[in-house]
Amino acid sequence: MNCQTRDRAGVPQVSVQSVQNVRTVHRSEEAGPSRRPALRRVAAALAFVTAIGAAAPAAGQVCSYPTLVDDTPQAFATNPTIPRFAQSGARWAAVAVKSAGTANWDIGLSLNSAPFAACITLPVVASQQASGVDFVLGDFAAEGTGTRYAPISRTSGTGSATVEWDSGSRTAGVGPVFNQGQSPAGLIDCWNVDLVAGTSYKIWLWGDVPGDFRLYAFKGGGLDSWRSRADALIEVVSSFSGPPILTATTTDRYALVVVNETGTTLPYYFTVQPCVDPPDLAAHVSQPIPAGAGHPETPFQFEVGSTGFPTIAVRTAQAGDNFDLGVYRRVGGGFYPCDGAYQASSGDYGPRVDLLVGDRVSVAVSTGGTYWAGAQQGGLHALDGRIEYSPGTDAVAVDGATQYVVGGNDLVVRTFRTDLIAGTEVRIHVAKCGPSPGRLRIFRPFDMSQPFGNGWSGLSGDHLPLTTVDLTGVNDFNFNPPVSGAYALVLTNETAENVCWELGVSSCRARTELADGVPLTMASGVAVPYEGEAFATLHGRFGWSAVAVLPAAITEDWVIEAWDAPSGGGGGAPFGCNAGLLGASNDVGISSRIDFLARYDLPVPPFQEWVETVRVYPAAGLSLGGGGQAEFEMHNTTLAVGDFVNAFPLSPFDYMEVWNIELVGGQPYAVHFQTVGFTGDLFIMKSVLASTSTCTFDCPPEYLALGGPGQVLRTSGPTVFTPPESGVYGLIVLHQRSAVNTVYGSFSLAVNPTIVGVGPPPPPPAVTRFRAAAPNPLRGTGTQLAFELAKEAPVSFEIMNIAGRVVARVPERTYAAGPGQVAWDARTPDGGRLPPGLYFVRMRVAGAIVGGGKLIAM
Repeated sequence: MNCQTRDRAGVPQVSVQSVQNVRTVHRSEEAGPSRRPALRRVAAALAFVTAIGAAAPAAGQVCSYPTLVDDTPQAFATNPTIPRFAQSGARWAAVAVKSAGTANWDIGLSLNSAPFAACITLPVVASQQASGVDFVLGDFAAEGTGTRYAPISRTSGTGSATVEWDSGSRTAGVGPVFNQGQSPAGLIDCWNVDLVAGTSYKIWLWGDVPGDFRLYAFKGGGLDSWRSRADALIEVVSSFSGPPILTATTTDRYALVVVNETGTTLPYYFTVQPCVDPPDLAAHVSQPIPAGAGHPETPFQFEVGSTGFPTIAVRTAQAGDNFDLGVYRRVGGGFYPCDGAYQASSGDYGPRVDLLVGDRVSVAVSTGGTYWAGAQQGGLHALDGRIEYSPGTDAVAVDGATQYVVGGNDLVVRTFRTDLIAGTEVRIHVAKCGPSPGRLRIFRPFDMSQPFGNGWSGLSGDHLPLTTVDLTGVNDFNFNPPVSGAYALVLTNETAENVCWELGVSSCRARTELADGVPLTMASGVAVPYEGEAFATLHGRFGWSAVAVLPAAITEDWVIEAWDAPSGGGGGAPFGCNAGLLGASNDVGISSRIDFLARYDLPVPPFQEWVETVRVYPAAGLSLGGGGQAEFEMHNTTLAVGDFVNAFPLSPFDYMEVWNIELVGGQPYAVHFQTVGFTGDLFIMKSVLASTSTCTFDCPPEYLALGGPGQVLRTSGPTVFTPPESGVYGLIVLHQRSAVNTVYGSFSLAVNPTIVGVGPPPPPPAVTRFRAAAPNPLRGTGTQLAFELAKEAPVSFEIMNIAGRVVARVPERTYAAGPGQVAWDARTPDGGRLPPGLYFVRMRVAGAIVGGGKLIAM
């Protein structure tokens, strides 16, 4: 017998005989386990039909069931209870029940059959889930629209229940788009989403409290279109790591049902992200972030190819926008975000520029690995922005050459790596061209003593940079690293204007003093280019001075840098930390292989000294040899115009001699220069005005190198020189040796004005000066200190060692104008002989220092 008939609408009709057959089948469950789920659903349908039939009123009576309002929970206490609802759109819909006491409830869905009385409903499915929160899901695209009924039944325990109906009117976008819900007692939300066959999707669910929400995914279509949560494809628990992956088997509409497990007022957020191969981030190239509705997360990928600090930064399109950044490690050959491990997030929405710094030491990123960077939009406008990746390949060596970086108007970030030692203070120099502002951020290396080890660093929270400096023009500041390791120096351009940078790091360490006229051997076998030696010199009066370096190997060249700052009379300031870079020699040197800096010190007030610091290091790209020797010459001689020829001995230590001389512009001068026993050159230097300076970054014009604009003459013999303008000139004699060895020699030097066709020049005017000490070197005997006075005056002498300490004095007495000399027995104040070494004679006239010279004791 046919137990079912169909009405005109094709809806199944259930007869009494069918009920009897169902009961018979229910009693036959032990026939096989594979049939039990289906049998349970049929039995559930029977239970609801039996309950409804028993409660059916007499013919002609109109039944009235409470109506469920979309997203509005209603409380029920009786058992059974039948609320009704109307589905008007071809969307997913769901009904849920939540027990208020200790009872478990069951819920089903039923249809209204037109030929029957209004009180008669036909069961479609029952959840058959004895749980605190249960639901059934309907695909009304398959079943059609109209009035529906939700019979509920208390299966055990006592207490009322809350029932909620959701029409599924919302649609979740794929791309992804963040969706959020917040309801005072929301038990269920139903979303529609269209997925593509063969594409995998990662579904994220966040809640304020772990486990306060659960998300279930269902696939629609066909006769099997009603679902309980036991039939869900996946289940997602909020605020837990490891979101599941859903792979769409067919292109179809899927339902995402969110259940509030607590019943309290808590917001939730979810997103569906397709697993795709994102575009690559090009190093130092700013790329646009596609705009999207809501809070999209746009993925990019990059590969770590160096041991530097890889950095991701994003710039918003306008003020008020912001972004959050996340980084994921690609663990296989899959697609983002399905085959990746979450690494870090900036943890905050940055106001304009947000960034992540990867510390390779923390194993957050590793060389050769592929990573994904996700940029999540926030803020008021959610417009597009720009993102940039820096591989961190630029290294800044302490006491090394300054790095220069040029970027266009899309430059967002540039990252440098520098190795620092805990407690060793350094001086950081940053210069920026252009009017646009920028920032420098310093991030510490991986450190287990800090929250999360600071392996990743952003702009807020536990990952704050140690130091942030707003950049305008030239910026010099000191930094004391708290731990040893590789630090990240991150430069950001805060605007869209063109920008360039200059960055250097110098150590704040004690300096080695360069004594006047005494060479100092530098470390040989320097292994790293730009790792140099630091020295210090003191200037107590104005005049020309020079620093030179002679390499030990013919293939090696050196670079000399000069730093300067007021010392307040001390001169003990650490190198680089209380000084600014003033100038440097050519890093390719000169043909003689002796490179140097020349300076004309401007007059300073009495008793005020200026500290000049010098650093030398091997030039880049040249083979390294056996080190070098540096010498400082502090203009200790004044050469008067019109002097007769003066002979000067060359000791084994001399690389150069420096004089000051005043010349008249346009006046020809006969320059007499002759060497004996060695090959040398005479250079004449002139201070350069700022208008003709070739300095690039505020270096003063008085610092000059050989071959620069301040060099006006170079000769190896007698010549005629006409100065271009009146002023003080520097005369420098260099010993052009082919190797570092002991060479003795002498030279004569004189400068005389010439008058063409008038015969010999007039005799020079009388001057006040120190002439020489003879004999020199002295060997245990005394010496004669010769001098010349322009007028009668008291004269005294001081003899100093190379450390600048006075070891002997010649008492003051008055001498007549003209040539003079005084005998000195070369003894110290205690009567002892002067120890062997290099000394300096300083002449005072009426208490003022007027000159001096060198003295060698054997």
